[in-house]
Amino acid sequence: MSPVSYDDVCQAIEALLSENQSLTLANLREALGHRGSMSTLSKHLQTWKQQKFLSDKTVTVTAPPAPDSIFSAVQTVWQQMQGLGLQQVQEKEQEIQRLQANYRAQSDAHQSERKQQDEKYHALMAEYQTSLAHNQSLEQEHESLFQQYEQLSNKLANALSAIQGHSADMTSLLEVHANAQKQIAEKFEELSATWLQYQQEQESRHQVECQHILKKYEETLAQLQKLQTHCAKIEQEQKQQQSLVESISPIVQALNTLSLQQNKTTEVLASLSQQVSQYQHNQLHQYSVSWVYKKT
Repeated sequence: MSPVSYDDVCQAIEALLSENQSLTLANLREALGHRGSMSTLSKHLQTWKQQKFLSDKTVTVTAPPAPDSIFSAVQTVWQQMQGLGLQQVQEKEQEIQRLQANYRAQSDAHQSERKQQDEKYHALMAEYQTSLAHNQSLEQEHESLFQQYEQLSNKLANALSAIQGHSADMTSLLEVHANAQKQIAEKFEELSATWLQYQQEQESRHQVECQHILKKYEETLAQLQKLQTHCAKIEQEQKQQQSLVESISPIVQALNTLSLQQNKTTEVLASLSQQVSQYQHNQLHQYSVSWVYKKT
């Protein structure tokens, strides 16, 4: 991408003025096709404003008119004095003095007017310099605010990306939890079938089968403990995710809802585990009583 020149900025400014748009850095950068940095655009814009101000506020100082007409008049009077008498010479001398006094008065007036115009010009230049410094300060403040906006936008995008990643992790954990529930149900059905088969087998195999059932029961308990550990890990990760999204209320509310559902699932899982334990305990007790009864 080619760098932005001063001529490019001038053309963009003319285009904005023709469309009656304000001369802001954002509009100028948009007119340039989002080219150029804020510092470069601000520098070219200030140069354009300075030249525009100088062209509009130029003070034209008019020099006092050349005294050729007065000198010509004096020369004409002097030539006329050659043929006049003494009285007329004195009158002409008075007229010459009057003309000289008028010339000096006119010269002083022109000098006074020029001095006033110079003072007005310097005052305008001082006002322009003050306005230019204030405008530069506003442009710097605008650029700083624009940079802060871009930084906040990047932080927000990173936060949203992190939240999406954690949401995907939470979905994966819920799938693992659902698979664990399915495995528990299958194990429960398998244990129930094994228990029924155990009751139908011969008495000589009762003790061996009972040990086999107890072993599977221990394995199931071990799996339940692993699942509880896994659930504790999920709760810990959920706390970490909750600290990450405290600044975004809607997503926090969604995660809290998900956490409540997960807690309910954990409670259902614990209840199911207790039911399985109670069921197996009752079956073992019934079998023991039956076995003792048969022995007796």
